[in-house]
Amino acid sequence: MKTISKLLLAASVFVALLPGQFVPPGRKNFKITIVAGTPQRVSATPLVVDRYIIQMAIGGTGSGLICIVPVATTPAASCATAGQLSGQLAPASATAPGGSWSDGVSNSGGSINLQTVWIDGSNSGDVVIVSANVK
Repeated sequence: MKTISKLLLAASVFVALLPGQFVPPGRKNFKITIVAGTPQRVSATPLVVDRYIIQMAIGGTGSGLICIVPVATTPAASCATAGQLSGQLAPASATAPGGSWSDGVSNSGGSINLQTVWIDGSNSGDVVIVSANVK
């Protein structure tokens, strides 16, 4: 029993020393408020998922942009004009959500780092909902 306790303690110390945040596996849901013309990274630290969906939240009036760029790259002020655009989201309304974008991997060993996904849009203050399955 003491050996198991020591192994669990060692494992918890190891996890605590890993860089970035530890996010347990499973569904993670959050919102991002758009600042028009300023792309925002979906996750500031590595966040490995096997699928995700982004949708314009009810109440917005502008369109959304999805830009996917390498981790060490910052997208242009408007990623739509810099060849970094991966998708566009239709505006929401006062009573219905807007367009959505989803991505996933088809094999069990694949992954997507949400640190490479950026959100931009045409109207500051609009909100996008992000839902991802953390590996």
